[in-house]
Amino acid sequence: MSDSPHSRRAFFRQVVKRYVEPAVDYLDKQAPPPTVLRPPGAVPEGEFLSLCERCHACVSACPADAIRPIGQDGPLKGTPGIVAAEQPCVVCTDLDCMPACPTGALQVIGRQQITIGTALVAQDLCVRSKGECCQSCVDLCPLGSRAIQIGADNLIEVLDGCIGCGVCEHVCHTTPKAITVTPNPSRAEPAEVTPRSGVRALVITPEREVLLMKLREPGSGGEFWISPGGGREPGESDTVALARELAEEVGTFDYTIGPAIWRRTSRFTWKDKHYAQEDTFYQVETAWFEPGDGEGLDGCEREAFRGFRWWTLEEMEAATETFFPRRLTTCLRRLFTEGAPDTPYETGM
Repeated sequence: MSDSPHSRRAFFRQVVKRYVEPAVDYLDKQAPPPTVLRPPGAVPEGEFLSLCERCHACVSACPADAIRPIGQDGPLKGTPGIVAAEQPCVVCTDLDCMPACPTGALQVIGRQQITIGTALVAQDLCVRSKGECCQSCVDLCPLGSRAIQIGADNLIEVLDGCIGCGVCEHVCHTTPKAITVTPNPSRAEPAEVTPRSGVRALVITPEREVLLMKLREPGSGGEFWISPGGGREPGESDTVALARELAEEVGTFDYTIGPAIWRRTSRFTWKDKHYAQEDTFYQVETAWFEPGDGEGLDGCEREAFRGFRWWTLEEMEAATETFFPRRLTTCLRRLFTEGAPDTPYETGM
């Protein structure tokens, strides 16, 4: 099969048409509200709704046409969702929906970390409990025997490896469905979120090279590039906090702190603690220098630190690595073209 997006899209459409009948369009406003699953990599629902811009980049990227804009009126309208009974996630090879998201509503995670939902079996509705030997849900599961199997009692058994893709619900031919997927409760808002405010330095040379630091998230192991900076200590001004963070992370160098140019609101988990952080980015001008090795960082930050690098805009645009903010290259191009804004604007996640 060709690796082109069009070939993959055609392939998945053929799989769906082969095994299931066309489903009723859930955008019909007269239909009862369906159970909506979020795409792979979705952050907790409250954060998802605040970050998602209804741009439908994930909708366009999905080769199985599983991700669709929700049509029912209400706060979910226009946000991307999956209705498993109509078209499930097929856990495609490239998982294109996650990197397509420009705002961070969908995070790029590994296949083993996906938790869309959980499949539940109503054994009294399953035809196997009546002596029939149907096993479509087992045969067609993209995760195979790590997610679902026929148990010792000859009934369907959902295992811990289930990610809630919805293929089992989709292919179940009973009415009502004997196997359904419920949204993952871990996507609910965490019980305790710590608010935090911070500052970051967009360190730029006259040649428009930008200094970024690489960090590794302790839980997932995911690596990303971000501007130097961090949280403000109690009583610190932005300028004092920025100078302290630069000294701790980058080392000693000559620089000029310019205007505040961006703001970024993000929610993240670090060392099992949940944070809601608001960062202000400042333009910092300097000549090229060799940055330090982060020796001023504390234990937790030191563990995550992976080094510094000077980047050109063109190098960032060509790279496959993860940058925060997600729209860093877009914001940089605007900065280089239009100059510093009169007031800082929101970058998105």
